[in-house]
Order: sequence, then structure tokens, then C-alpha cells
Amino acid sequence: MIKAFIFDMDGVIIDSEPLQLQSFNHVLQAYVKPVIMVEFLKKYMGHQDINICAKMVEELNLPITKEEFISAKRAAYLEILKNDIQPIKGAVEAIREIQKMMPVAVASSSTKLEIEIITKKFGIDDLFSVLISSFEVAQGKPAPDIYLKASELLGVPPQECGAIEDTPLGIVSAKGAGMMYCFGITTTHTADELVKADKVISNFAELVPAIKLLS
Repeated sequence: MIKAFIFDMDGVIIDSEPLQLQSFNHVLQAYVKPVIMVEFLKKYMGHQDINICAKMVEELNLPITKEEFISAKRAAYLEILKNDIQPIKGAVEAIREIQKMMPVAVASSSTKLEIEIITKKFGIDDLFSVLISSFEVAQGKPAPDIYLKASELLGVPPQECGAIEDTPLGIVSAKGAGMMYCFGITTTHTADELVKADKVISNFAELVPAIKLLS
């Protein structure tokens, strides 16, 4: 039985991948050609910013440190978040419905500040019992640390928690933590790429009925 539910944020609550890529390219454009979305999805998405920046510095032979890169990238992303950003269709409504049934949390690879800005902009920050960033645990996704910490803060064992992720790495993180059930949503990856999820859905209209069957 699912007694608590944990949401990834990027690619689940907000279609942030184009915004994230825009912020990386804001820095990259001074040194190399911008990274295209296909390459970003394949090589970088799902990792912590610091790991992406380190990988880009090495692979693209950038004349800056990973610390300089991440500082400039985060500043650019915060500027982007000041714009009229929108949630993924159905996400807010699903969160509201699920929160009526059980405690909900966000477990994201984004920074705590970014999580807070986005959830406040969408008017859902007060719905979550826990907001946790992977920067608050020893290892980011695909390690299970963030889901284990979210479960601990919720006061619900992993075996009684559900989760939703949009990337293969996120699913590995949730399942590695022993989450009872992990949904994959095809907002950024295909169903075939999310095969390690317990169930793959294409939109949020499918989520609430599925959770009701498990709770």
C-alpha cells in the first residue's frame, strides 16, 4: 500500500529541460557551439548540475573550471525562472489530488532555491511536506540517497512510498531506494527508455487513478 508519494521536479512538474539547456548554452556560447537537445538528453540529463558541468568542461575542453561553469549556469537559470514558466499539463491538479490522500514530497536534482522558486510560482509549495535537493545528500541520482532521505523526512518507509520520474537515472534512484512503486512519465523519454519503471504513463490523467488502486 502506498502511504506517501514523491515527485521528481524537472521533467515531471515543469518542462525544465529546454530551460536548463538554455542556461548551459548561455555559458557555452562564449567558447563552443551550443549543445543541441538530442545530445543533452542522451549525455547529460538526469545528473546533478555539478556533474554535468564537470563532464562538459572535460569533453568540450573548456578554459574554465567546473566551479566557474556551474556558478554562471545557475545565475543564468535563476534569470530564466523569473519569466512566465508553466507547469507540465495536469501536474498541479494531480499533486493537489494526491496530497488529499497522502503526504507528498519533491526529490529533485535541482538546488533547493530552484525547487522553492518553481513550487511557489505554481502555487503548490504549501502542499509538500518535504522539499529536498540532491545537494542535501551524499550522492545525487542515480544513487538512492535522495529518495531514502525523502522517505525518512516523510516518516514513511521506502517500501510504502510511490514515486514518479521522467528519466532512466531517476527511476534507478527510486527503485534502488526500495520505493514500493515507481511511475515513469514520457515527458522527456520514450516508454522503451523508461522500461525499469513499474508502470509507464503518458500524462497525469493516468496517475491519480493508478495511485488509488495502490493505496
